[in-house]
Amino acid sequence: MSKGSAIVGFLLCFLGGMALMWGVGRSGVAGGDTAIGPEGAVAFAEGEWNDSGAAVPVSSKDPSWGSRTAAVTIVEYSDFQ
Repeated sequence: MSKGSAIVGFLLCFLGGMALMWGVGRSGVAGGDTAIGPEGAVAFAEGEWNDSGAAVPVSSKDPSWGSRTAAVTIVEYSDFQ
C-alpha cells in the first residue's frame, strides 16, 4: 500500500464516521429519552428532568448520551489535564 492510498483511505474513513455521527445526532438517538423517565424523576418543564434522589444524582444539565431508561448507567469522572 502506498502512502497516498493510505492517506486517502484515512480521510474517507474519517468523513464516513463524521457522516454517521451527524446522522445519529439528527435522528435524536443521542439526545436521551425524556418522554419516559424512571420512577422518582422530577420533571420541571419540557425536556428538563432531575434524578437528585438517585445514588448518583444526575440532571438534564449534565452531559449525557443514550436513554434514561437503560438497564445500566455509566457515570465517568475525568480530568483532561
